[in-house]
Amino acid sequence: MEILLCADMENGVFFNGRRQSQDRGLRKRILRRIGREKLYVTPYSAKQFMEDEWDGKLEICGNPLAEARAAYCFVEDCPLAQAADREDIEAIVIYRWDKVYPADTWLKLPANGTHASDWLLCESTSFAGYSHEKITEEVYRRGRQ
Repeated sequence: MEILLCADMENGVFFNGRRQSQDRGLRKRILRRIGREKLYVTPYSAKQFMEDEWDGKLEICGNPLAEARAAYCFVEDCPLAQAADREDIEAIVIYRWDKVYPADTWLKLPANGTHASDWLLCESTSFAGYSHEKITEEVYRRGRQ
């Protein structure tokens, strides 16, 4: 499984109970990434994936991290820390906004050295979104130090 999520330059993800930002260029990139697979999302996240090209591609469920198997899971309003040690997670993909937004909820990944398998940055690619000049895709995979 791959976990996909968005964060700002300082790992902010939410402010006042809402996502910081969204971008239709990013959604198109995610669509290319998942190919023919489904994207597991919460009802809250599903609201931003309403373009026609997403018809039949979303699996809307209460807890995508618990229900997704060998698929892609978009995480916004689910606690990531509880899933970071699961062996079936192959990658965590962070789409990083090129700004710092107001935040009261931040992304928390396990720190290196606290788990048998640490998450290491393996790929970093920047691309232009629709409303963001630059979005950086960071792919983290398990690695051993």
